[in-house]
Amino acid sequence: MRKFYFILIVLTVSLITNLNAQDTKKNSLKVSSDFVSSYIWRGAICDLSPNIQPTLAFTKGGFEIGAWGSTNFSGSYKEVDLCALYTIKGFTIGVYDYYWPAGWSTKNYFKYDKDKTGHIIEGMLKYSGPEAFPLTITASSWVYGDDKFSAVEYPTDSTKWGDNRYSSYFELLYPLKISDNKLEVFLGMTPQKGYYGNGLGVINMGFTGYRNIKITDNFELPVKASLIANPQAEKVFFVLGITI
Repeated sequence: MRKFYFILIVLTVSLITNLNAQDTKKNSLKVSSDFVSSYIWRGAICDLSPNIQPTLAFTKGGFEIGAWGSTNFSGSYKEVDLCALYTIKGFTIGVYDYYWPAGWSTKNYFKYDKDKTGHIIEGMLKYSGPEAFPLTITASSWVYGDDKFSAVEYPTDSTKWGDNRYSSYFELLYPLKISDNKLEVFLGMTPQKGYYGNGLGVINMGFTGYRNIKITDNFELPVKASLIANPQAEKVFFVLGITI
């Protein structure tokens, strides 16, 4: 794992050096934040309280390095995620570092030991189709960290406790335009027992609608609403979000 992070650091430093040496007009810095009525991710309940979710990302050409977080108002839920992405000809390959351990206030963020870390490392591959057929296909898997079988999944077989679950997620998403607004239709599934569900099945399906509400002549407020169903967990969620 140390070799993996050494390589990632070298690539990051090389990217930043390369970006500084090129035309800065092509650089892009994204700073934004969402406010959501509850935090539902890939059909799973992360936190049912309202959350603030800031984004900080730097892009150059097809490269992106970013950070994303989520916190509720009581401070009982905290998440900090990092990512490194590269996009070319509709394909995006990325590595995510997720961090949302229980009891986060007493945890050491910089601990990456495979049996003690609170981090989860994910490999992701995404394809975004052309404008004529803009279907997005995403495949991802957790390959390292705090994603292990325990007595919850195997109460009578302790030999599997501590084994990596390799929780995986696959999604199809298709955007539609309705008048001046956008609607995304999505369908997500998991192929095996793990974080997302108890086995092969659909765990995330629904719609997200986007609309800009005009506040003044020079300012519009982006809002979104998602109707989300998790058939495997027999749950339905309705989430409102505002972006600033």
